[in-house]
Amino acid sequence: MKKWFFVILLALFGAQVCQADAPPQYLLQWGSFGSGAGQFNGIFYVAVDQFGNVYVTDRDNYRIQKFDSSGNFLLTWGSYGSGIGQFILPFSVAVDAGGNVYVSDVGNSNIQKYDSNGNFLLKWGSLGSSTGQFNHVYGLTVSPEGYVYISDRDNYRIQKFTTDGIFVLAWGSYGYGSGQFTNPTNVTTDDMNNVYVTDQISARVQKFDSNGNFLLEWGSFGRGPGEFEDPYGIGVDSNGFVYVVERNTHRVEKFTSSGVYILEWGSNGSGPGEFAFPAGLAVGPNNEIYIIDDHNDRVQKFGVLPVAVESTTWSAIKAQYR
Repeated sequence: MKKWFFVILLALFGAQVCQADAPPQYLLQWGSFGSGAGQFNGIFYVAVDQFGNVYVTDRDNYRIQKFDSSGNFLLTWGSYGSGIGQFILPFSVAVDAGGNVYVSDVGNSNIQKYDSNGNFLLKWGSLGSSTGQFNHVYGLTVSPEGYVYISDRDNYRIQKFTTDGIFVLAWGSYGYGSGQFTNPTNVTTDDMNNVYVTDQISARVQKFDSNGNFLLEWGSFGRGPGEFEDPYGIGVDSNGFVYVVERNTHRVEKFTSSGVYILEWGSNGSGPGEFAFPAGLAVGPNNEIYIIDDHNDRVQKFGVLPVAVESTTWSAIKAQYR
């Protein structure tokens, strides 16, 4: 009977390994083209708070929309302009541990901060190349230790601020070398406060510590495993796995935190699990993956479907096959 016991152990272990190496399952989607609640016109980025609420930058409707984790519309704010609570080109969005929402506005060259109900709190930034200024302010994220990192695309750098908009440091210059950028598009952090940046033209991901010191990089131009044509959105789950949106090839690639390729999913289309020029990506509190499907005007959610299993213990298994 011991033989059967070890067979069962092997089967259980193998099932867990297969589950870990399998792409996340499609769960649900929401959105369509338009200007009504829950509709979109040019969506690029997404963020998720600790309660699973989802924030989406609805670029050409000049607003932010908030949903619950099932895609039910909760509220919206924003209009066209340069005044308080207005946007010209809202691009990226991030949420801090207190539920405050940060929006990068390319048209106004600034960062705007709101509470979770869309009430304006503050803004900072202007057009330029000095510290605290931006030239195409694109991706942004808030680290676990409470700093805001911003990809300042056409200044070829990353800038770091406090959540009150106080400048801390910047790093980067134009080029293809380590710590240089050609088109830094999006930025995210992991639980250790390391910073990951997608660089479109150089077709790579670069990883830095929280002080901007270069750690490693991966990627090259192409369509094969671990290659990129247009790396865009990026996110890190609680296990340290890195997800990169590949916009031109309509897929998402998964890596270890050291850049080792694991798997990918997605293809060009409008069905569940398919994409048409995906953009932003965010990881939810239970490691759900939310992906902006830009040309399909929708958000798709991926994760692990709950599976009904009979609970047992190792002693029960051993007793059964002793």
